[in-house]
Amino acid sequence: MFPESLFITSILCDFRHPMICSRPIGRFQCVYLWLFCFVGVFGSAVPSFAEKSGLCGVAREIATQGVARFETQHNLGLAAIRRAYDLCGSDPGIAFNMGLAWYLDKQLPKAKEIWETLYKTTRDFPVTDPLALKVLTNLAWLRFEMGDDEEAHLLAFAGLRQHPGHLALAHTKFMALMRMARYLEAYDWLTRDKLPGSLPLEWKNQTAEYMVENLWREFRSGKHLSSIKNAVDFYIKEYPEEPIFIRAKEQLLVAEVDPKGEIPPIVALPDSSWPKSGNIDDRVLELDPLLASQPALEPWKKREDAFAVVVGIARYRNIESRHYGDRDAANMASVLTRRGIFLADPEHVRVRLDGQATQETILQDIEWLAGKGRIHPNAVLLFYFSGLGAPWIANDPPEFVDGLLLPVQVDGLKITPQTAISLNFLKGLLSDLPDREIVVILDTCFHGQGHCGTRLPGKRVMPTPSFFQDTHGWALASVQGDAGLLDAARQGAFTYHLIKGFLGQADGADGLGRDGWVSLGEAFGLAQTTLRTQKPAVDGFLTAPATVRLTRTRGEE
Repeated sequence: MFPESLFITSILCDFRHPMICSRPIGRFQCVYLWLFCFVGVFGSAVPSFAEKSGLCGVAREIATQGVARFETQHNLGLAAIRRAYDLCGSDPGIAFNMGLAWYLDKQLPKAKEIWETLYKTTRDFPVTDPLALKVLTNLAWLRFEMGDDEEAHLLAFAGLRQHPGHLALAHTKFMALMRMARYLEAYDWLTRDKLPGSLPLEWKNQTAEYMVENLWREFRSGKHLSSIKNAVDFYIKEYPEEPIFIRAKEQLLVAEVDPKGEIPPIVALPDSSWPKSGNIDDRVLELDPLLASQPALEPWKKREDAFAVVVGIARYRNIESRHYGDRDAANMASVLTRRGIFLADPEHVRVRLDGQATQETILQDIEWLAGKGRIHPNAVLLFYFSGLGAPWIANDPPEFVDGLLLPVQVDGLKITPQTAISLNFLKGLLSDLPDREIVVILDTCFHGQGHCGTRLPGKRVMPTPSFFQDTHGWALASVQGDAGLLDAARQGAFTYHLIKGFLGQADGADGLGRDGWVSLGEAFGLAQTTLRTQKPAVDGFLTAPATVRLTRTRGEE
């Protein structure tokens, strides 16, 4: 991933050599391989032997052929660029693109060696020299990607002194500071420099969120007054106009005086959650921009008899929170109404997030959904839930007898089928309907341990697939485990991969060929293929039939 539209490029000269658009890197769309002519780049530089003997001209022609083939005939293209570099490594265009070819070939040490050599040659060039800027920009990011955060930061810092406001360099500096946990330094720099565009504002807000998370971690550890003091005496005093800090101070005070005050879920910090090397981004995996860019299907392509209830809870009132449940539900509703068969109005889709998802409201919505099924016997009915679950266990002998979906107001000491949403109730209600196209998607867990959010010591009775066998079109993130979270996307992993499938990636995943539609079974299969590579592997479960077509791919419009 390389920042802004600069990507990794060389200088384009008057002779328009072939260009290829390579695979995506990070949030940006393409990496370009460009060759440029040597004439005039170094001014009075002494020509090399290869230049004097005419080999550089031949090398440029060979390199041009290599660039043209790099994407479609990778090995052949790489070999040609290497041949050109061997003939005329003194040509900065050939050398630059040799480094780029090594980078795209994932041979980062070789790319680093070439670009560092070029950097030593070009760093004393005039500030206006474009080659010097590109070499510095790419080398700084490469050092970050290889895990050398401090060197990446120093290179970006030096570049920004000469090129204030350069977003590519600013992005590298921001990322390096994040991974080194230097949040205050990053926030102060972003506040002072006021970089142009919306992206730096997003970085600043991210950094403020991480600073606030450090306050909450102090609060959660029992140092309540210290965290409030830091918020008041330092954050608010130094940055009195930052609404994120003001809101955090108020929430900390409420949590201090009210035992039931909301304590937000833990936010993963870059210094501990980001990979220490590799091609990463701060929020590159987030689906929000992708979903917002999707054109909505015309109303006549949707179904008047398709109805859905979508529930997501991240912040519970009385028990430990379940990260990203609200985002899971919001994004699921977005894909189902933009690219799916569901009309985007309350008469067809009901969405309940966090405080709206009380037991009374969810039960009313389920009855509403069932009522639609009775009126429309051929309707598509969908129920989605992302939040906490719990087992209901018979005491003698210990046996899993029901799964419970926990509403927002549930008391951790009073979790029963009467205070939660009973899966036995949901199964019975839906099975009595004449409709055959019923979908239930549950991104939760029922084992009562660990990240399920309910602590049931001594009760290790697990649900089994047999509990769900008499259902139709039910997709579970996991039966006895937990599909986990994808912090980089700020979503549950199961929901994230389902949505990616619904956006078109899963079309044809059932082996029957692409038809322009994505069914529940196709999206589930794609999600499980990915999640099974996790450790421990996820034991997702899907009951048949799962052929309900839910979303349409863009290629078939």
